Amino acid sequence: MSSHLDSVRWSKRPLLFPKLSDWPFLDWKVSDWKMLFETFPIVDYEFRKGNFRCSQAPSWERNCEFVKMTMSEFFNKFENSANNDEWFYFDYKHIAAFRTEELDSKLDLTWKCVQFPDKTAKDSTLWMGTTGAHTPCHVDTYGCNFVTQVFGRKRWLLFPPSETDNMKPVRTPYEESSIYSSFNFFRGCAQFPEVKEAAVVDLSPGDVLFVPNGWWHYVENLSSAISINVWIPEESDDMSRIKECLVKYFVSTTLKGMNASEIEEVLNPNEDDLTSMSMDQIVRELDFCVEKLPDDVPSAGKCSDDLMKYGIPFSDAESIKKKIFVDHHCTIGDCKPQIDSEKIRLINAFCHPKVIDTVVGKYLESYSFKNK
Repeated sequence: MSSHLDSVRWSKRPLLFPKLSDWPFLDWKVSDWKMLFETFPIVDYEFRKGNFRCSQAPSWERNCEFVKMTMSEFFNKFENSANNDEWFYFDYKHIAAFRTEELDSKLDLTWKCVQFPDKTAKDSTLWMGTTGAHTPCHVDTYGCNFVTQVFGRKRWLLFPPSETDNMKPVRTPYEESSIYSSFNFFRGCAQFPEVKEAAVVDLSPGDVLFVPNGWWHYVENLSSAISINVWIPEESDDMSRIKECLVKYFVSTTLKGMNASEIEEVLNPNEDDLTSMSMDQIVRELDFCVEKLPDDVPSAGKCSDDLMKYGIPFSDAESIKKKIFVDHHCTIGDCKPQIDSEKIRLINAFCHPKVIDTVVGKYLESYSFKNK
């Protein structure tokens, strides 16, 4: 199979490679992970905390509580999370940001199993969470994604780019490089999108999942789980950066007339500094991205036909709904409705992917005319 893996990144559909990874720490127990992180400085790390209450709206990061604890305290919860009524997530952590000599020696990993031997721990991102920890459904605007399940079990719910309109895309909460869906898939009791097909795949240690650019995904821990991923740049990223700059420009313009509480509803916490960014800065960033846009974008390669046997089977919406539903006492009728102000509706309308596609085309036309 290795002779064909160099073409994985050209696949237009997600691929699952069972037990492909041979990283030496895949058979570690919780005690081994706890021992590794005990070599870290004894400081409090920040974890996202959520609950198991029903809701039509996703668990946006802004609505989660953030708690601080040591890694030792976290792994005590990690080890006994099956019956907890709360979940904790140490998510989207760049390994390079907290590398130690001990961690480098223990997590000596490369992505050679998918033909990227130059990608190592310093290029990778760590996700550790208890049962129920999850990421709201979204699509990444940059790159394609390789994910290795390291510990426990994790569920991926996947929708093709052709279903974008049906996913009700929103740019609030605004986060560069992430377009969120309005649907909440946690516990499977909220409204489900009117899609033709979707796929569910449950990862176990050693499994490697490939997610092409543009695919919607909702990710949830079925048990306490650890995974590591790497994003591989794509030729389309140059155009995506221009689109993201245009979204940033519109969102920033809209923020100017908002009060503090409204701004919190619009921005993801990691984008709070957008309030201090001037319009001139964003315009300069946009000009830089346009200038870097290549005259000719290389045509995409072709994925080997031999890899199609690793394609994930798709099912109709009803079958998917049954699979993701968790039997529980549902209280979704008691929850507060999602905030839906006029300003938020305007942002989501003007920044809809189809609208931005039109705007970027017209903008580049005018840019070319200006520079003739």
